[in-house]
Amino acid sequence: MRREPGEGKKILCIDDSPDFVTFLRVLLEDNGYQPIIAHDGREGLQKIEENDIDLIVLDVMMPRKTGFVLFKELKKKDEYKDIPILMLTGVAASLSELDERKEDTFERPYDSLRESLRKAIQE
Repeated sequence: MRREPGEGKKILCIDDSPDFVTFLRVLLEDNGYQPIIAHDGREGLQKIEENDIDLIVLDVMMPRKTGFVLFKELKKKDEYKDIPILMLTGVAASLSELDERKEDTFERPYDSLRESLRKAIQE
């Protein structure tokens, strides 16, 4: 997709927090960017497929497809693997949420990451 001259770069914000999404939208618009919003990983993937995205701001913990899963999917696809991704999260909240969902998640490889983060926070 070609952009018109003077058209701001498109930044996709994927986060399930309405307050954070509103904050990002205002911040980006005020600085000349075009924010595109999605509230979970599935909706984010749809927006990526429909738009020419320049940057993705991606929350780690979300319903309907976490940031980890979406990140891995995007890096495997040639058409999306070069889009820069900035991953954000409230680490302590994410660790608690991972613990609560550890029995029903498919993200078992991230158990070691969760434990490493927990140790780093405690230190």
